[in-house]
Amino acid sequence: MKRRVEKLKSTLFQTYLSTLAKIEYFFNKKKLKGKEIWIISETENQAQDNGYYFFKYMREKFPEKNVYYIIDRNAPRISELEKIGNILYLGEYKTILYLLSAKYILSTHGLWMLPNELGITKKITKKVISGKKIWLCHGITAMKNGSATYHKKNFALNDFVVAASKFERDVFTTHYGYLKEEILLTGFPRYDDMASEIKEKIILLMPTWRDNQDNLEEKFLNTEFYLKIKSLLENRDLQGFLEEKNIKLYLYLHENFQKYNKYFFNFENKKISIIKNKEKNVKELLKISSCLISDYSSVIFDYAYMNKPVISYQFDYESYINSRKEKPFIDITSEIPALVTRKEDDIIEFLKRIEKNNFEFIEKERKCLDKFFEYTDNKNCERLYTEIINLK
Repeated sequence: MKRRVEKLKSTLFQTYLSTLAKIEYFFNKKKLKGKEIWIISETENQAQDNGYYFFKYMREKFPEKNVYYIIDRNAPRISELEKIGNILYLGEYKTILYLLSAKYILSTHGLWMLPNELGITKKITKKVISGKKIWLCHGITAMKNGSATYHKKNFALNDFVVAASKFERDVFTTHYGYLKEEILLTGFPRYDDMASEIKEKIILLMPTWRDNQDNLEEKFLNTEFYLKIKSLLENRDLQGFLEEKNIKLYLYLHENFQKYNKYFFNFENKKISIIKNKEKNVKELLKISSCLISDYSSVIFDYAYMNKPVISYQFDYESYINSRKEKPFIDITSEIPALVTRKEDDIIEFLKRIEKNNFEFIEKERKCLDKFFEYTDNKNCERLYTEIINLK
């Protein structure tokens, strides 16, 4: 009951702030629009993806422009972000006012930052927003078909979408309802800062989350996901390999599964560490590690982009594929830049082979990359900026 009362109070207060912001906007519309405000975001707690790197580029190259980043005040690594400046905090008056006034709104995850208002008032707020809405995307659109959620007719951030390749552009026009001219083929901003920074041998274990498993609490311990990851961490051959070759293994769970870190802490030792999202961000982990073990995550493409070896551990392939109405746009068992297996024993053999080859990129997987990356020149932010200022 107490929680419901607090939620209602929050909603009423957000409705109040939004109403005041709309009144100010209508009385000062010309002045506010004249500021040419840019709004950039990812999720309420993240600043490590395409949004962050484009925001950082804009602040460095065009500090005179009114470019702002929206995030929660209590987000991890907030102090680091605040050093860049021009931060708007989720749910505050200025944030709502600037959303209404923005010329451009860019996000990796939609219009989640709108105030949580009562009933029809939220719809009114959406209609008042007139800025060009640009979906920055989160990962390469190949492994997962998200058209049910992100189709142009359903998704709120749907004027333009950023793509990394002609393959992706075709996916968006064929399956997501976009016109060709609504696709900004610029490459992802985060790839401008995608270079290895390896100082020690680290294997990064980074599986993605599973649908309908992010609120299981202790029932999570009965899932195949938990049991398979647990088994791998306890594998004596793996532990012996790590010890013999002086290699560390980092387990980093998806943001939606970070709450389950507590169930893996028992497996930590001097070679195995469970990494919390407050300690390191995804980009940092990708750059400092020597080899990636993932599954169906688009992070596989980020890693291969750096010419580093990837293993895709698809232990629940059948259930994962069958649980999704919309299927991947590629064969994820053969068309990804990774060594693919469903067996735990293969993981150890792959790792031994990769270590023997000095963690060099697997040459035969390089052929996959041309399909998924139009550019590899570290000018994605520059291209995106040019495209945006020329939008009609």
